[in-house]
Amino acid sequence: MREQEIFIPDGSVFAPVFEGIVGVGRVEKKVEITGIELHPKLNIDCLIGRNLFGEFNIHLLGKENKLVWNVL
Repeated sequence: MREQEIFIPDGSVFAPVFEGIVGVGRVEKKVEITGIELHPKLNIDCLIGRNLFGEFNIHLLGKENKLVWNVL
């Protein structure tokens, strides 16, 4: 779709932004997905942005290794 400047701890990078769909059960929502490669030493699979948190109630339960997503 476009490129966007993403701010990171040591500066910023420009990354492509794509349109995608996330869903739980029968509920789906169009979201923007930023494609950025992270260093393997970070051991991070993905980043969740504020645009997703602004659309849903999402709870990260780190000690339980769970993500709870209230869609209604």
